[in-house]
Amino acid sequence: MFNFKFNFNFVPVSSDFIENYMTAANGEYVKVYLYILNMAVKGVNAEPRLIARRLNMLESDVLNVIDYWQEKGLISADGSTITIGASIDGEEQVSPGPESVPEENSKSAYFKPVTAKKTAAQINTDPLVKERLAEITQMSQEILGKTLNDNDISTLYWFDEELDFSPELIMILLEYCVSKGKKDMRYVEKVAIAWHENGIRDIETADRYIAEEADSKKLLYELKNIFGIKDRAFSKTEEAFIRQWNEKCGMDANMIALAYEYCIMATNKLSFQYMDRIIQNWKKAGISTIDAAEKDHENFKNKNKRFSDKDSSVYKPNGTDYADLERRMNEKY
Repeated sequence: MFNFKFNFNFVPVSSDFIENYMTAANGEYVKVYLYILNMAVKGVNAEPRLIARRLNMLESDVLNVIDYWQEKGLISADGSTITIGASIDGEEQVSPGPESVPEENSKSAYFKPVTAKKTAAQINTDPLVKERLAEITQMSQEILGKTLNDNDISTLYWFDEELDFSPELIMILLEYCVSKGKKDMRYVEKVAIAWHENGIRDIETADRYIAEEADSKKLLYELKNIFGIKDRAFSKTEEAFIRQWNEKCGMDANMIALAYEYCIMATNKLSFQYMDRIIQNWKKAGISTIDAAEKDHENFKNKNKRFSDKDSSVYKPNGTDYADLERRMNEKY
């Protein structure tokens, strides 16, 4: 039997990145992208602070660069997990839809239409289609507050024929985009494709997604006040942490606030990485209520009275010594 090994000392950088992204990006942004791509290839984990130190940058600048590449669609963040993968043909990435959609749907690539869009002239050859589309067009113009051109009308027909969106769902789609300040049909089309890819194909699913998104915005607003953040919005990376805590770990605003309290007691600053360790340990320990978390914290303090006042105030869920963790983090950075 042969044992095959592949020893390499290079990083695969896509031509798409070089031709479509690198030339338009700041040199520091390219430097961070190449560095994290190198770590991804090697399977290495690192805190943003360590990356910043290695690249002689500020940690906040590294996080901003990660947000920049997220917006460009080259990477995606799920809490502390960064996935690197280029977007298709440089297309702008649009929010894929609710987390309740089956995961296999959310992994699909860019939607490939079975048929090409019909022109306005081709559509007008069918009297029944023409009448149906005229109603959709009129309602769409009222929602968008503008007169639609032939290309816009062709796109509406494509929603109806190719994506199988009902007129009611198309209206919900348009209202959703308008609520975000987006009236351009190209943007609307990208949202429609994202909805279709992720199973949002009827009124009920669309309403649930919009409601979940509203709840997410409410949570972010509450946490901004709790964290004392007033002069900026959450970064994409910070939002990814919060979504993970709420949706995958089952923590509400009160539990996240408690994790923040323990974080401040231990580090005297807001650290999403530190809070993530607390919440992940809560999840492993099956702790999901304030009473259970506080009881576990109290048990820790009673069992560790030999610690200093600072150490004894640090949370230790499920046997994890957070005092020691803090010391190790400080030594590393």
